[in-house]
Amino acid sequence: MGRPVHIADGIYASLATVTPAVAERILVHHHIENNRNKKPYSIGRYQECMKRGGWGLTHQGIAFNENGLLFDGQNRLRACVGADTPFQTLVFFNVSEHAMVLVDEGTKRSGSDRAKISGVKTGKWDVSMARWMAFGRSRHNPDPGQEVEIVKAVQPALAFIREQFPSAEKGVTVAPVLGAIGRAIDVVDRQRLVEFCGVLRDFTSEGEGDSAAVILNKWLRSNTKEQGGGPQGERYLKTSNAIRYFADRKPLAKLYAREEAEFPIPENLRALVRPAE
Repeated sequence: MGRPVHIADGIYASLATVTPAVAERILVHHHIENNRNKKPYSIGRYQECMKRGGWGLTHQGIAFNENGLLFDGQNRLRACVGADTPFQTLVFFNVSEHAMVLVDEGTKRSGSDRAKISGVKTGKWDVSMARWMAFGRSRHNPDPGQEVEIVKAVQPALAFIREQFPSAEKGVTVAPVLGAIGRAIDVVDRQRLVEFCGVLRDFTSEGEGDSAAVILNKWLRSNTKEQGGGPQGERYLKTSNAIRYFADRKPLAKLYAREEAEFPIPENLRALVRPAE
């Protein structure tokens, strides 16, 4: 750790590389007793990010109070221990009690906010669609850096979907439905997929071979969120199943949410969604 530099009001700051051993020592011996509860979900996300090498240095460091006790950064330190991976961070010392209560009062950035900062223009459903394309029914929530890379990778698929649905269609233009369509792009004949989207958008149908899309369209529009519609995973799997029947022009009498209907992860996303080792 570098020599602490005085910032203002008695607060000092330094740049440090925190090892798992140091992180554990801080948590055991230099941690305030009345800190907020640890956040297992956040710890898991941070841990995965550190393992895959996606954690980066930012202006948001860890902080110790006037008694030398940690009050901000416990979840990052727990992730460091769990990942068995060191990370670089700013460290602030001698932070007053008054300042302690003002921590984390800012507005959390959304996935769209992060994509925009990275130079990627996104629409209303783009980030959610990208998540469905990458993780499907597993509904894994990626770390921020991973999410931005996924959104970048699926831009051609998102452009195709925007072209097919230039305006909102109630019950249809929702993330799990559009994500399932996005997953099918590299598997199903492109023209046939355009026709599938046309049925959902315009109610057009060329006969019995289009019945899967017709049935899906009716189900989606009569089972919207406002009407207490089924869970997101059901929409995703029913759409995937309908696409498979439609692509093969197979008649369908009843639509099911079959797990085996899920399309594989697109090739260009496999390295991005592979679990960190």
